Amino acid sequence: MAMRQVTMVLPPPKLWQEFEELTRDVIRFAFNDPGAKNYGNPGATQHGVDVYGRQNGSGHLIGIQCKRRGKTDSNGRMLPGGLTVSELAPEIAKARGFPHALDRYVLATTDSRQTKLQDEEIRLNELQLRSASFTFEVWFWDDFQSYLHKYGQLLQWYYDSILRLNGVYDADRQILYLFHMAFSRPAFSTRMSTEESGPALLDALKDTMTALNTGELRDRETRGIIRAAPGGIGLLSSPTWRSELEKALRFVAEARRFYKQARDEKKIVEHADGVNVLDGRVAMGLDKLRGDAIRVLNPVLESAGLPEVVSPL
Repeated sequence: MAMRQVTMVLPPPKLWQEFEELTRDVIRFAFNDPGAKNYGNPGATQHGVDVYGRQNGSGHLIGIQCKRRGKTDSNGRMLPGGLTVSELAPEIAKARGFPHALDRYVLATTDSRQTKLQDEEIRLNELQLRSASFTFEVWFWDDFQSYLHKYGQLLQWYYDSILRLNGVYDADRQILYLFHMAFSRPAFSTRMSTEESGPALLDALKDTMTALNTGELRDRETRGIIRAAPGGIGLLSSPTWRSELEKALRFVAEARRFYKQARDEKKIVEHADGVNVLDGRVAMGLDKLRGDAIRVLNPVLESAGLPEVVSPL
């Protein structure tokens, strides 16, 4: 059963400058571009772009216009009177004058998601696609909250005081939740007898080791960050947890080394349609090493009040 985190309603930044900074940092995390920047200064010609960055190493240029709108109620929800439908098309017109070729244009707002705005967003994007121009979309505050709850470091950086005041943030749980995600993927639930890709398995094991060491879990194909925690094993508060998870890390590293050795010795043969394990002891050994890593992880998760990773290994 998939594990979910309890989330809370987060109020948008009070100042437009803070909203632009948050938008820039969302690009850095969600689109894996540490070089995302704010564009220009107030009063300068910006052509509708406040923040720019590139998408997941693809080189695709994203331009974002930030509009902090409206007031919030006591629960942090935006009150009516924010972004209007008539504002969308003029922003696209401004962006056409941006001196660099955009691939994607976003209007980011602190307003709540509304169907009338989404309908206009869809209509305008269809026009953009017909003209072979950049795509267009609107990010509502609902979308920002999803990003914030997905990336623990981002959440902690901008909302540390609120989270601690409400007692809902625990860095240990954020880190361990990410570890749960890392070990809940096919690399730790598929037996070697049915494994379809040896190179993919090696990459997945390497990504898991990176997650344990750094607190960043990446998508194997896009290399984008799936989830980020405030750190890896070394930042857990419990020495016992750190010691146990170092064991799990060693099991994963040994599984990766064991696979490569078996492949070099021709006990594993990789081909386009899958993997042939010619020695049953190798298959059993690889299944056991990955299973051992989970068997070390699960008691730590349980002691933190989190559900265990379920795997047939």
